[in-house]
Amino acid sequence: MKSEITWRGSRLTFDSKIRQHEVIMDTKTVNGGADQGASPKELLLAALCGCAGMDVVGLMRKARAELQTLVVTAEAETTDVHPKIFKEVQLVFAATGDPSIQAPLIDAVRLSESLYCGVGAMVAKACPISYQVTLNGATVATGHAEFP
Repeated sequence: MKSEITWRGSRLTFDSKIRQHEVIMDTKTVNGGADQGASPKELLLAALCGCAGMDVVGLMRKARAELQTLVVTAEAETTDVHPKIFKEVQLVFAATGDPSIQAPLIDAVRLSESLYCGVGAMVAKACPISYQVTLNGATVATGHAEFP
């Protein structure tokens, strides 16, 4: 894997190039940026959501349990002192589908958050990760990431 960033020469805006993909990184104006893109920590949360979401969709397909939708949300606060790291990350896996997919959905999230999600395993070394699983708007499970 390789990633490259190039400073735009003003404020804190960077162009990030990953393979043929480009992502703008920046920060809020209150922090000295121009608010032209997501911050590195926000991108880390997005990466965590993406990694876990891909795990869950793949595991659900393997179980032949059809999801209608899946939205993964991550929220975190940072510490007040430098380096400002996440205190805890809360993930919400919000799925819709037939009620019969509840057990495989819970299993898929548990496996993602204990075995498969490489981004989660790295983040969990720095701070705890908790998760909630909802199906059709109702909470069906909660837990904490437990990577070996």
